[in-house]
Amino acid sequence: MAQTLDAVSRGSSFRSVDTGVNPILFDSGNAATRKLPQGNLIKSLVLRLTGNLVIAGAAGTLVGNESPLSLIQRIELVTDTNRTLWSAAGRDLFRYAHFMYGKANELVAPALGIATNPFAATIRLPQEAIRFVKPVESYYNSRRYQETNLRITWGTPANLSSTGTLSITNCQIAIIAATTTTGFGLQRFDKVVTSQQIPVTATNNALDQLVPKNGHLARILLRTTRDQATVDDIINNVSLIGDTSYRMRDTLPWRVIQQKNVQDFQLDGAAVVGNQIPGYAMLDLTEDGLFSSLINTFDLNELILRFDVTFGAGTQLITVLYEFFEPLKEVLEAGALPSN
Repeated sequence: MAQTLDAVSRGSSFRSVDTGVNPILFDSGNAATRKLPQGNLIKSLVLRLTGNLVIAGAAGTLVGNESPLSLIQRIELVTDTNRTLWSAAGRDLFRYAHFMYGKANELVAPALGIATNPFAATIRLPQEAIRFVKPVESYYNSRRYQETNLRITWGTPANLSSTGTLSITNCQIAIIAATTTTGFGLQRFDKVVTSQQIPVTATNNALDQLVPKNGHLARILLRTTRDQATVDDIINNVSLIGDTSYRMRDTLPWRVIQQKNVQDFQLDGAAVVGNQIPGYAMLDLTEDGLFSSLINTFDLNELILRFDVTFGAGTQLITVLYEFFEPLKEVLEAGALPSN
């Protein structure tokens, strides 16, 4: 006969714990840090930016687009041993979450009138291996370190407007840490998110960038900007080449990647159904949600991103965000990585 759990056992089998963390207050042009809850497995962090852009003297002029995300110059997840697990700009992590969850979160730009103009944005940082068979294998075990800190590098009012007498008031990032008390011992990887910037200064059919060696490469998010605004006319096509000859991704047209992304990630990209997210494209290297399908960068002499680009007026940049899964030391010492 099947054993029936009593009410206490059933109620005790759920271990999700969401914890509000003290907000990180705006500190113009500086970095600010907040210690994260210790003891549980961290599944994700939810960050909500709010504040006011106060404009006097003359009306404001928008800087780039995707405002107010440029106010968050960098988000980092750092341990007490100075190990950095996450490091990327706020706008890239906002879009990374958009791809992972298929849904754009809150993004309210400040108006630019001579007034007090509120703004808001919400960014989710999924520590779990979203869209994999076993997300628990990358939950962050906070017990491995004495402390883990979320570090925000703030921009300035000039990141939001290029004209007017500017100030920012009542600005902060509120935080929820989504954690669980179950699943200890099932972790096999640290999720590592890093980024690079590549200036585009001339038309070039082979603009190469070496990919860092940070573990098993799962996804590459590309952003193209001209004068800080996202555009879709810089990259013509993209290739990913291992050890000079083996092409994992071969001459992929930029707009075709974007449209493939729409269905692969079920994206609500723009006002018109089926539109891409302007200025962004994702190279997804996963297959069937299996860790064994990823590219092990440690096994390659080099891994190259090759861009065919067209130069136009203004300051053009390609920003690359990498999602890696780095095997834990104890897993490597055991001599076996999971096959699924």
